[in-house]
Amino acid sequence: MEPVSTSNVNRIAVLANLDLRPAELRVRAQEFSAILEFVNALKDIKVESVQPTVQVTEVENVFRQDDVIAFAHHRTLLEHSPHRHGDLFRVAAVFNQDER
Repeated sequence: MEPVSTSNVNRIAVLANLDLRPAELRVRAQEFSAILEFVNALKDIKVESVQPTVQVTEVENVFRQDDVIAFAHHRTLLEHSPHRHGDLFRVAAVFNQDER
């Protein structure tokens, strides 16, 4: 398998919004290459006789109905909130407009 290049790592870093120095790019390229070599080695494992496993613990999800309960202290919380808009809590934006 061909080693991962620093230009590939740089592209990944740009997509992940990481600022990596050239030395860090070289180290990450070596690490990515080692990971991919390991994953590639998994292709050589013979698994034809192994039964597929979906779950190993026999634990099941237990679902219940949600109970909607009126919250009596909404006004009190709003009064102590540093930022509000009418009856709503005002919080910082999670996304910038240009990122949508």
